[in-house]
Amino acid sequence: MNTVLSEALELARIKETYDNSCKRILANKEIAARILKEVVSEYKDCCIADIKQYISDVDIGNVPVDVDSLPPNINLENSEDNTLNEGSRSFDIKFTAKAPGDENTVINLIINIEAQRNYHPGYSLLKRGIYYCCRLISSQYGTVFTKSDYDKLRKVYSIWVCPNPTGKFKNTINKYSLHEEALYGAGKTDSKEDYDLITLIMICLDSGEISSDNSLIELLSSIFSSKLKLADKRRILEEKFNIPMTTDIDEEVEAMCNLSEDIYDKGIEQGIEKGIEQGIEKGIEQGIAKGAATLLKAMIKDRLKNNEPESEILEELGRYGATQAMLEEIRSGISDSE
Repeated sequence: MNTVLSEALELARIKETYDNSCKRILANKEIAARILKEVVSEYKDCCIADIKQYISDVDIGNVPVDVDSLPPNINLENSEDNTLNEGSRSFDIKFTAKAPGDENTVINLIINIEAQRNYHPGYSLLKRGIYYCCRLISSQYGTVFTKSDYDKLRKVYSIWVCPNPTGKFKNTINKYSLHEEALYGAGKTDSKEDYDLITLIMICLDSGEISSDNSLIELLSSIFSSKLKLADKRRILEEKFNIPMTTDIDEEVEAMCNLSEDIYDKGIEQGIEKGIEQGIEKGIEQGIAKGAATLLKAMIKDRLKNNEPESEILEELGRYGATQAMLEEIRSGISDSE
């Protein structure tokens, strides 16, 4: 059990590294500005250079979502969302942004971006997104406004990037927001800004497939693709989207290329699920072991298909149990299937 457990813990660490790289690359102003340009109406007439200047106070994974649910001895000194207590869940990315309004006015927005690889987590992802929007609104009390000064409320956007949706939602971008509907009479609110305060955006990709029909989906699909090589991702970002490959972006793209999230899901999570279904400790252990083995073989197969030297594969994956015999067996399987 110790060997299996250590492998599972190591793979969990790799997964955490992958998740953090996803957050950091989406928080990078070059990427975030292009997301805002395409899905936030306030930026439709702005250039990317200006949008980057509007973004400020970027926080990655530190601002709590549920601030009123944990013990009161948490220090909230550095948290923007400071009603009573710091929560156990945090927004992936949260930042403030200015946008040009009407007649030379400036609009202050609060933006949240989430990277959500599991499109069916066992509950409605839309409801969770709406909850996040509501938390972004309610947490402004005491930071943006006090007492009854509700006119200072800022509009919030929660933008969810989902690399692995299913069915009809692949390669789609959907928007959910508040609208006024006159149920009786002709009276309508003079200022839409008084109620247009919450917008949820769902950006759904296609599990590694690259779509060219929409520039934003193509950009994000290229970043999240488990099929594109690192060199291809660099070339697409630079040549097609005019994104300079700075050290920050290059490091995160390279980190994401090192582990396919799809392979992780199919290996570890399904293995654990299989073990739990058996309902006994031994079953869980066997499930984890099977998941770890599935992941390892898939990683080896991926590298062999990319013609990586066997010595490098063994050096990198040997600590997970990769052997020369395993490489030869997998290489034989690849040849038989071709």
